[in-house]
Amino acid sequence: MALFSNKQEANLRSCIRMIEDALQTLGHPPDESRTESTDDMPAWRVESGVGARIEVHLGVEDEKNVLRVTATVATVPATADEARLYRKLLELNAAEVKGVAFGLVGREIVLVSERTTIDLDPSEVEDILRRTQSFAAHYAKILVLDLATA
Repeated sequence: MALFSNKQEANLRSCIRMIEDALQTLGHPPDESRTESTDDMPAWRVESGVGARIEVHLGVEDEKNVLRVTATVATVPATADEARLYRKLLELNAAEVKGVAFGLVGREIVLVSERTTIDLDPSEVEDILRRTQSFAAHYAKILVLDLATA
């Protein structure tokens, strides 16, 4: 019998360790960060220093494990010039943000980073978390000001 009878399960366990190590390194205790997910897969939720909520989720797509990190950046006010805002977000995706992309979940502006966990290493996990958190903090300030003047 092989050391691991299920490579996907072994990969999932390895990714859980890498995510929790990265969260710890970034000052988020893993035990306090674990949360429920709708698909019963491993998930964590942390708050950044500027109020952005960072959600980390391990899921499965096409029989492959996938790491998805989502940061809530701002809420779109009902009075916002949505066409102008969405254009700005698309321009930021094309010109400024790297390794993440802006999107919408309902009325929430989010940053999303996603990749399969094949060949994922601890430095990549930490970079994805750090990058998403950093961009969320940076753009939360900018977009809140921009939305207030729109």
